[in-house]
Amino acid sequence: MNKQVNEAILKIATKNKSVADLLINYNPENKSVIEEAKWRESEYWMSDKEIMQYYGEIWGNVKHMKSYIKELREKYKKEVNDE
Repeated sequence: MNKQVNEAILKIATKNKSVADLLINYNPENKSVIEEAKWRESEYWMSDKEIMQYYGEIWGNVKHMKSYIKELREKYKKEVNDE
């Protein structure tokens, strides 16, 4: 039950800035969770596998390289947000 409530509140917070601000003021750790949820709702969101393919990597060759995947994911987010 608690997980369903959290998911519902998170969905509302991604659509409503005042709810998001309230949750962040209640607990500052909520900010990163809300930002991640907004990113997943974004039209630019892609899975790690899709991001690797976007940069010309073969998923089977890099899927075990967690830090490299994270670097390219952050690079992709920065590229998309700067446009």
